[in-house]
This record gives sequence, structure tokens and C-alpha cells, in this order.
Amino acid sequence: MESAAVASAAAETGIPFAAMRAISDAAEEELGFSLEEFTDSEMNIKMTKILVTVAKKPWIIPQLLRLARNSNAAGKSLAIG
Repeated sequence: MESAAVASAAAETGIPFAAMRAISDAAEEELGFSLEEFTDSEMNIKMTKILVTVAKKPWIIPQLLRLARNSNAAGKSLAIG
């Protein structure tokens, strides 16, 4: 997904490319929030936006905790790789 654009640009310029990926969430998992709810126009995460979203949608807390746990495990897997 995210690496496809980089792979395409590398291929166009003849630069060798390899990617290593780790999965933090299942494709079929529907999250009750979007990144746009947590970020500014430049996709920088803003704590105030997170807090406002959680206040409006407290049921997403378990999803956020699961995503944080899975992202941590994915990062550790990438570091080992």
C-alpha cells in the first residue's frame, strides 16, 4: 500500500528498491475513527484533536489501545528484520 508509491518512483528512476513491512491492523477491521480526526492539514498528529475525538467517541478507546499495542509489536518486528 504505502510502499507501492515509493516502489513506483524508484522504478521510474532506476533506483533499486526493497521494502519490509509489518502489519498493525487487519484489513477487515473497521475503525471507528479516521486519521483526519487526529491530524492537522499536514497530517501531523495533534493531541488536542485526539482528546476531542475520544471525548465524542469514547467507544474507540479499546480500538486505539489495540492499535497502539499492535503498532508497537509491528515496530519491534521491523527492528528485528
